[in-house]
Amino acid sequence: MINDENFIKHDFLKNVQKRGGDILTCRKNSAVMSGVYAIRDHLKHWYLGTPKDDWDCMGVLSDGLHYGIPKDLFFSVPVKCKNFEYEIVENLVLTDDAKEKIDLNANELEIEKHEVFT
Repeated sequence: MINDENFIKHDFLKNVQKRGGDILTCRKNSAVMSGVYAIRDHLKHWYLGTPKDDWDCMGVLSDGLHYGIPKDLFFSVPVKCKNFEYEIVENLVLTDDAKEKIDLNANELEIEKHEVFT
């Protein structure tokens, strides 16, 4: 766990936002490969199960009961996979900043959902 909140809020987020360009520069290869590797790792957990003391993140349809995410939004949440099923990891401690980011993204998705269905 990283306990440097300033790093997480500033440096880390900036690095995540520009990772595609950085990957292209370092690998001299398409950033698409990063997505390919992520899919490979995700499918490995889906088929073989998540390692015992680990979890993955997966976009699932929210039931409105976890991490303050409104019902009926597809949202990435922490999960454990086994036998081609997932179980949401509950009770992870979220910082106020993480909760704020979840709320911001959920609100944006609610707006997009409303625009699509009206």
